[in-house]
Amino acid sequence: MQSTNIIAYRGQGFFGIPIIGNTSSFAIKFDTGAANTVISIEKISGDLTDEQLKKIKDYITSRGICPKEFKSASGHPFYAYPAYMTNIVIGSHLFNTFFYYIIVDRLHDNRKLALLGDDFIDCCGFSREPHGNIIINKFDFSTYHLRDNVISTDDILSMV
Repeated sequence: MQSTNIIAYRGQGFFGIPIIGNTSSFAIKFDTGAANTVISIEKISGDLTDEQLKKIKDYITSRGICPKEFKSASGHPFYAYPAYMTNIVIGSHLFNTFFYYIIVDRLHDNRKLALLGDDFIDCCGFSREPHGNIIINKFDFSTYHLRDNVISTDDILSMV
């Protein structure tokens, strides 16, 4: 376990953590009800056209990356691909590699998700005072991984 100091800030009915990448930053919801970390591509890249999304999806599938099926909280199915980002700051801690599933298709009601799921949370040691923020003070990097066949976010965004 490595010592960290990541704060999930209390919002209106959720806890959010800032993520800062090389070219973008966004907030991700600390979601104990999500089995996996999932992020819509447009949270990372900004708005994309249907043509750009199709080009990205074709590129990912041409690389032999298989999607996983998910269900939204409202019951709508969607697919996401195993991916990773490098040199990402989560809260105030640098992660050399951050694993997640990237959503390329447009979701029901054109929602854009960014959910930090149990695949990440299970590696965290954290505490929380009543009515307070969540403080992640430890992270188990030795067990943090995703399956072998993943694609780099940088490779994906190079298609845009």
